[in-house]
Formats: sequence, structure tokens, C-alpha cells
Amino acid sequence: MRLYTLKDFSEAIRQAEGRPSIDRVHNQLRGVAARGLLAPVPDRYGPRGALLFDLDQIYDARLLIALIETGLESDSLASVIASARIGRTTIEAGKLNLSAVIKSLQDEAPAVWKLEVVGSRERGDEGDTLGYFPQWVRDGNRFGYADPHSEDAFVIGRTIECVLTVNVSRIFAPLHKVMHGAK
Repeated sequence: MRLYTLKDFSEAIRQAEGRPSIDRVHNQLRGVAARGLLAPVPDRYGPRGALLFDLDQIYDARLLIALIETGLESDSLASVIASARIGRTTIEAGKLNLSAVIKSLQDEAPAVWKLEVVGSRERGDEGDTLGYFPQWVRDGNRFGYADPHSEDAFVIGRTIECVLTVNVSRIFAPLHKVMHGAK
């Protein structure tokens, strides 16, 4: 199994997206790795002590960059990525989570995946708290969850304030081609 450094990931993202350099991406990845939002392979290190990661972590990294660029902060990032990895929905093929999305990239006709992150506020005696709750959408199917953009959508005890939508297929597909070779 090949392992990758953050610099390898940065170069792959640069190549997949046609970015002029790896500098900004590399700095963002170092930041998320320092906050523990990526999972390095334990007890293995690359050149000069660089952290090493398995291939699937590049998708976590790219999703985190998209979420950072929407303005999510560290605590919210940790909550959203953890929930996206675990998945709250079970479908015929198993859990609907980041691993299922990554696996589907190999399909002959891959699904169109989006991650909707619903920001909702709870008001209470102790003050307000804004929480972010991700839900996977495959080919427009929300798997029983309401469309958070709908005027009548609600979360019990909370007020929906925003919905961030990440077009996961659009950012993962070119990366998949770079990492696995264009087909």
C-alpha cells in the first residue's frame, strides 16, 4: 500500500484542479493535520519526519479544504467531517458515508454526490449555539431527509440559518483521475 505526504496530496490537488502552485493548499493541509482532522498512519513517517497518509485521506483533505473555504471554523470542521465519515443514514448498500462516496468513484457511471451542511441555531437560557449537521445527497435523493432549502423545513428546537452545499462529485472526480490514472 502506497502512503502519501501532505506535499503529495497538495501536488495531486494542484494537478487535478489546475492550480498554479501547491503553496496555499499545502498550508491548508498542514493546518488541518495539525488540528487532528486528518488521520495519519500511526508510527510511520516519510522524509524528514513527514506524516504519512493512506490514499482515502486525500478525499477527506479535499472536502476539508472546501469546508474551510466556506468559512467553517475548527470546531465545526471537526464535527462536520466526523459526521460525514460516519454517516447517519443506512441505505440498501450499507452506511451512507464518505467511504461509500469514495468507493462509488470507481463505478462505471458514478453517482452525483453533494454534501449539504445545515447550520441551525438552538436558543436557550445559556445562550445561542449554532450547530452544523451534514447530510449526503446522491443523485438528488435525500434518503428521507427534508430539503433544508424548503420554506417549511425545520429542525425540532432549532432554527435553520444556512445551508452549505459542497458538490463533492465535482471536486472528487478530477482528483480520482489523478490518483488512479485517467480512464
